[in-house]
Amino acid sequence: MRITPQSFSTRENIMNKKKFANFNLNQSLKDFQVNITELLQLNNVAQWNGITIKEREKKIREAALILAGQCIGVLLSNLSKSFISSLYSNPFYKRMVEKKDKKEWIKKLANSNNRECNN
Repeated sequence: MRITPQSFSTRENIMNKKKFANFNLNQSLKDFQVNITELLQLNNVAQWNGITIKEREKKIREAALILAGQCIGVLLSNLSKSFISSLYSNPFYKRMVEKKDKKEWIKKLANSNNRECNN
């Protein structure tokens, strides 16, 4: 893909569109399917030109990026929930949280994470 000043403004426009993750993969897939189905319809093909195809291609790419973002949001949400639940299931961390000794809890958590990363 060739980078032009127009491509920067297009990317900025896409990035400025605020689309929040709904953390519901089924709903995201349904929305994607509705958008893509509409774009794949071949109406008045005889009147199409390169611009029409390029515009549809751009919309398909945008829809795919939105779906990818939704999937990443679901992944990060699941990882976050998994990490927090694993902390609460560990008796050591549970006691630390129950004691409300947050400084010690954070220090122990940081030390345990550093040990895991260094191994």
